[in-house]
This record gives sequence, C-alpha cells and structure tokens, in this order.
Amino acid sequence: MKKLILLSCLLLTVLPAPSLQAKETPSDEEVMKYVTMPEEYEEKQKEIAKQEQAAKGDVKENPGYVPGYRATPGIGLSPAAPTFTNTAAGAAAPAFGSRTKSREPKFEFHGYIQPCLRMGSGESPSDGKTTLHGDPVVAGGSFGWFDHTNTVPTPWAQINFSYGNEVVKATAMIGAWSTTEGDEAGGTYMGNAQQLFTDVFLTYTPDLAPISLKINAGVFPDRYGFMSKYHQGAYGTSLVGDIHGAGITGTLELPFVGDWEVIFEGGFKGEFAKADMPLQGANEHAQSMQGSTFAGHGHMAVHFAKYFTPAVHFIYSFSNDDRKDLQDRPDTPQNETQERKDGSLRILAGDLRIDMRQFGYLYTGLSNVKGENTNSLTDLVKVLNTGSGKDFNEHFWGYASNGNGTLTLFGLQYGISLGTLLRAPVHFDGVGPDLTVNVFTILGHTKSDADDFDNKNMMKYGTELFYSFSEFVAGAFRFDHVMPDFEDKYESFEVFSPKLILRSGWKARESLVLQYSYYNTAKHVEVQGDNRLVSTNSTNPDHHMVAVYGTIWW
Repeated sequence: MKKLILLSCLLLTVLPAPSLQAKETPSDEEVMKYVTMPEEYEEKQKEIAKQEQAAKGDVKENPGYVPGYRATPGIGLSPAAPTFTNTAAGAAAPAFGSRTKSREPKFEFHGYIQPCLRMGSGESPSDGKTTLHGDPVVAGGSFGWFDHTNTVPTPWAQINFSYGNEVVKATAMIGAWSTTEGDEAGGTYMGNAQQLFTDVFLTYTPDLAPISLKINAGVFPDRYGFMSKYHQGAYGTSLVGDIHGAGITGTLELPFVGDWEVIFEGGFKGEFAKADMPLQGANEHAQSMQGSTFAGHGHMAVHFAKYFTPAVHFIYSFSNDDRKDLQDRPDTPQNETQERKDGSLRILAGDLRIDMRQFGYLYTGLSNVKGENTNSLTDLVKVLNTGSGKDFNEHFWGYASNGNGTLTLFGLQYGISLGTLLRAPVHFDGVGPDLTVNVFTILGHTKSDADDFDNKNMMKYGTELFYSFSEFVAGAFRFDHVMPDFEDKYESFEVFSPKLILRSGWKARESLVLQYSYYNTAKHVEVQGDNRLVSTNSTNPDHHMVAVYGTIWW
C-alpha cells in the first residue's frame, strides 16, 4: 500500500502540468452567454410578475387612478386618499394608497392641490346694497350640518411621502385647508388650518397567499360608507362614519371556492392628551367637559362574483373620565361643578356596492347612530363631517338633549358613463367624448330628548352631468335640492351650478374650473356657521357665488 502511494506521488511530480498560456482565450460571445440572460428571460420575468400581481387582486398593470384598483374593493376608503375630493365631476381619482409593486424599498412622492378664489354676492337687508363676501355666505356651505351640499370649492393642499416595499411602507402626510398668505391678506391667522403632519402611519402587507392581510398602525383616518367608487361621493362625506386619532386597523381577505371571498376589518383608536382647560379657538374648541375618548370598530363584507359587495359596520366610541366642569358660576342656574357622565356613541350600519361595469356603479347604505351623554366625547369619530361630541349634539339633537338621541341615515349614489356604455364591449379608457351622469341622495331622521329636534325628517338630493366634448374643454352642471326639515318647507333651498373645465388632455391630472352657482332660498333659510372658514350664522344668505379654482394631483 505504501509503495502504491509513493508511486502515485512520483507520477504527479514527473508529469507536466497543463499550461494556462497554452489554452485558447475564450471569445466574447462565449463569455457573454454566461453573464447575459437570454432574450426571452426579461419577458418571462415580466409575465411572472404580472401573474403574481393578478393573484394579489390588481387587474390592470397601469390603472392610472385609485387606491390599488383592486378587483376586491376595500371596506373603508384608503387613508392616503385626498381628504377633499375634486368638485369637478368626472375627474379621475388620484392613485394615493396604491400598493408598492416592488420587492426593493423605494421612495414615493404624491400630492393633491386645489387653490381657489370664491366670491359670494347678496344684498344688504338695511339698504339693499350689493354685498360681496370672500367666504361665500351661502346655504349649505358650512361643514358638519345636514344641509351641506359640497358645492362651494374648498382650498386644500396635501403632500404624501412614503418609503418602503410591497411588504412594509411608511407614510407621512402634510395638509392644510387654508394657507397662511391667504389668512394674512384677510387680517387673520388660523393656526388649526396649517395642519403640518396630519397623518403618520405604517402599512404592513405580508405575502400570505392565498389570503390577504393588511395592517395600518399610527395616526390615520378610517372612513366607512364612502358613496363613490374611489372617494367620499358627491356630498364629500361618509355615510357611516370616519374614525380619526391614533391606533391600529387590520384587514383580512379570505378567498373561498367559487368567485367570492369574505373580508374582515377592525381596529381600535384613541387620542393624544387633552387640554386641561377650554381654549376656545386655539385648538379647535377643546372643552373641559370632554374626556379622553376611545373607539373600537369592526366590519365584515362579502364580495360576490366581482360585482356585489354587501357589508356591515359597527363603531363604538366611549369616554370614561373623571373630568369636571369649571367652578360653579353664581350667575347661572346650573351647577358647573357637577361631575360629567360618561358618554358613548354607537353606530350600526349596512351598505351595498354594485359594480355593473358598463352599466354604472351603485352605492346604497343605511346607518343608525345612537348617543348617550355625547357632550363628554371628543371628535374622535365624525358623522357627516361633524364630530361625535358637542358639535354633533348641537347639530342634530339640540343642546337641551344633553347628548342623548338617535340619527338614522339612508344614502344612495349612482353613476354611469354613457361613453363606456355605448362602446361596450370595447373597453373605453376615457380618451374620447363622454357624458357621465350621477344621481345622489341622503335622508335623515332624528329622535331626541329635545322637543325641537325630536322626530325631525330631512332630505337632500341632486344630480350632476359632466360632458367631456373636447380634449381640452369640458362642461358640467349640478343641481341640488335640500330640505332640512319636512315640517317647514320654507327652510328648503335649491342650488344650480354650471361649470366650465379647462384641461391639457382627455385624462389630464390637472384642471382649471370656472363655476357659477345660484342659490334659490326660501324665507326661513339660515346659514349655519362652523369652526372652519364660515364662522358666523346669517339669516340673509347670498344668492350668487362665482369661483375659479385649479386642481392638480400626482
């Protein structure tokens, strides 16, 4: 054995090693075939990525709009969607909130800006002189009241920053509903209009196929009952309710055999520390009787055949706090030192979305709001763009109710594109003449401990036409009829609003709108104030409004 090993070593030593220099140098083609992928590789990878995305629910490679353009619509509106939507009908919704289609982290920058100039015109009740108001004093122009029509264009600027990949993404948003330069020109400054970082949150979407899971955590809005496909609808408000503050919300989608799936969503939210004393106007009217407020919410939807999506909603807001009123004032009959009762607000709702493709899109919903001692709640939950605490009580149940009552709401909105309908089955992507028609309505009924607000019925309805007759010019017309109280027909009013829209193309992301609105008001119509731009009530509303505003999103 030792001799064999010794012989092998001698042979290896004697035999010449192969010369590297003697070997031929490989050609460039031979080298490149090992470092360059075949021509069909890139196309194959694109097809694989497309199939993966289709499995996640996206049905278009570059939809150009919407939060995600999901085959399965979300139960709630994307928290990254614009707070205020474009008042020009027919405009495509911004792509805020779309899921990142990349395994590598990337930075995204989105925005939505709508500056505007408005002017209301009326007559002085004393001498009949024509009056002009930079902030139109018009019926239905104030946020938070049932009669709000969303026909007055609102200034808004929103910037969204996000960084992450398809699994986790961080989002920070900056917004303002009035700009400092405009405030200074009017001799005033509204600190609460400059909102700086309105929302900061993380979105976690792990790949758990075939199920889908999404978790939002941080400070962001949850909005339920949005009446349009991609935004809050013609009235700019959610039918069910909006939940603000800090917290966490999770969404779970479970596919089943056949073309249907079940969606569950729920979360819990609270707020940051409250002011210890009332600072009227300095921090959006903090009140000493409002304690720390929390809200839990749960939702369930069933998505049938990519067309029908019925859903149920439950929201419960409460305050368990030991705050008391200020010291007893001798000049008032009530005892201000008494301890406030804990408040609560419960919302039960159901809605239905029907995507009829070329035959249009239908939303309908029913919501019931019940409050107990809601003066003790903050505005963590908002209904019809008003907070669930003191403001909501005064708007719908009356101050004498002490925050006890119910509000039942029914809403419906239907929209159809005649261009899509008449061109079917050929796909129409908006490049060409089109006429879109929207009809919408909300009805309300209240029960309250205050006699003036008990068994009160209210209704508003309208229609909007958008005619895109040219690549660069379009026209729109909107009509609204509002009845704040069935018992008093003299509180009703109508709004007629023609518009001219200038743009750079059929599917432009920017527009310049010229709008005129005529308000036909009965003799008992009053303009209600809010805590934003309109700050005073008026029994002498303007009858004319002219507005020029531009909108751009990216």
